Amino acid sequence: MSAKLENLALQLKQHLGARIGEPVLSLGELTIEVDALNYLAVSQELRDNPAFKFE
Repeated sequence: MSAKLENLALQLKQHLGARIGEPVLSLGELTIEVDALNYLAVSQELRDNPAFKFE
């Protein structure tokens, strides 16, 4: 697992906590599951938080 993806998984758990399922790393990709109730809040956090910006 790449260090960059490991760091991202850790940041996701720290910032989003119980609003997401456990991040899963497979085939060089990181996947999270989000319940429908949390979808808007999680999407906004991913959009607005500089820690999750795309490069």
